[in-house]
Amino acid sequence: MSTIPTVTGEVDVADLGRTYMHEHVFVLTADVQQNYPD
Repeated sequence: MSTIPTVTGEVDVADLGRTYMHEHVFVLTADVQQNYPD
């Protein structure tokens, strides 16, 4: 079967159930810190 890579390891697609189409990923870079200090 197919698997999905996650931060905790591979997950079989049959074990996912219903999922959102996408999630927002926040990245804390120097550019973000400079432009959005709060």
